[in-house]
Amino acid sequence: MQLTYFFLIFVAFFFLLCVWRLFAKASTVTHAGGVVFRIEKNKKFYLLVTAKRNELRWVIPKGRVEVDEQYEATALREVQEEAGIKGKIQHHIGIANGFKNFITPIKTSFFLMSYTGSTTPTEHRKLCWVSIDEAIQLSSRADQQKIFKMVKQGFTSSEFLAPF
Repeated sequence: MQLTYFFLIFVAFFFLLCVWRLFAKASTVTHAGGVVFRIEKNKKFYLLVTAKRNELRWVIPKGRVEVDEQYEATALREVQEEAGIKGKIQHHIGIANGFKNFITPIKTSFFLMSYTGSTTPTEHRKLCWVSIDEAIQLSSRADQQKIFKMVKQGFTSSEFLAPF
């Protein structure tokens, strides 16, 4: 009897959490990230880094916007901290809605950056340079796969990505 009651409470909680995810959106941009490319032998390669908590997942470098920080500055800082890569912003790609820890809604502004050099990263993550198709395939987050698809197809800076 108690196990059934506990199970019903768990199912109800999970249902409410799923409903919350359908409607919850961050009202302003909370994070920014950089899609960095470099050109070698007339081919573009894109940067991916391992996720903070799981080295088997590949992600675009991104992080929380600090107080009074411009989104572009956040993206540049996060790329440098996570990958030790310096970049120059070329374009605004778009904004993606997502979730942190399955519950907290975040809104991330992504920027296309050209590689300008390297420095010492403050975080210890693996990084790789891959083709755009490999980046789409390796990226472990659906919102980031869509960002790479936008880069591949061309994009407009006003394009807004729906929640995932």
